[in-house]
Amino acid sequence: MKHICLYFQVHQPRRLARFEVFDIGTDRPVFDDSLNIDVLHRVCDRGYIPANALLLKLIRRFRGQFKAAFSLSGTVLEQMEAFHPSALYSFQELVGTGCIEILGETYYHSLSSVFDPAIFQKEVARHRAAVLKHFGQIPQTFRNTESIYRDALWEDLFPLGFQACITEGVDGLLEGMSVHQVFESQHSSRNSILLRDYARSDDVAFRFTDEEWEHFPLGIQTFQEWIEASEGEVVNIFMDYETLGEHQGIQTGIFAFLEEWISYCLKEKRATFFTPAEIIQHHPIRSTFSTTDWISWADTERDLSAWYGNEMQRERWKIY
Repeated sequence: MKHICLYFQVHQPRRLARFEVFDIGTDRPVFDDSLNIDVLHRVCDRGYIPANALLLKLIRRFRGQFKAAFSLSGTVLEQMEAFHPSALYSFQELVGTGCIEILGETYYHSLSSVFDPAIFQKEVARHRAAVLKHFGQIPQTFRNTESIYRDALWEDLFPLGFQACITEGVDGLLEGMSVHQVFESQHSSRNSILLRDYARSDDVAFRFTDEEWEHFPLGIQTFQEWIEASEGEVVNIFMDYETLGEHQGIQTGIFAFLEEWISYCLKEKRATFFTPAEIIQHHPIRSTFSTTDWISWADTERDLSAWYGNEMQRERWKIY
């Protein structure tokens, strides 16, 4: 029986207002909060709130057998608290079941880990304080912005007390190893790494509504057969929470698919669901995962090129 770790990333930036040269020295607001509020309400009402209600229903229906993990950036927590408290409450109600693990990350969903270790540590500590305030948890598992990772990241994570980190299962780094296992870091056997199964994750996050995909429409039994056919014991399915309701609206059947698939797994005993912390507790470390170069889950390159793909970006961040 496969052990499935289902994780969702939740983030909304504070979008900047349009600022022109004539606005220099004026009291024009830096942030476009009118736009931020509009976007937040749309995403919460279409996605976060109905998705949270669905997951809460599944937790109650199966008496705690369904579990999942979230990371919520500090900026989305700030905005929900200020502009949509009912959305924040829906997350708190979900976490209150004891079946949800909240992960640590950078407060601003920033690239600080790449450019400034001191700022990175301050951001992560501030995010940890926000998670404790809103959810009563102290994160033990870390997920960096866009799953950015390299071996040296642990040097910055050691003082913060994290036991595990999740990142992308980049084929070229696996050297034939299965992504479906628990890894240790190159720096220490005390620190575990979980890798995203990008194929199964992207089946839901991207290909689900692709009418030209040969497997469209995706059936729950087909999806579960793919999971069960994978080598190894752990299947990590990580995606943006906006997949549900925003990127793929309710009319696509995405909510029904998720409910039917999870129910099928639990009713038919085809899989169990664990949080990242539980995966690490239940499974021994099998292999070492190592990369001296930065990786991420962004684009097909799965590196940092999304953020320094042109000369202006490289000049700004002094990346060459």
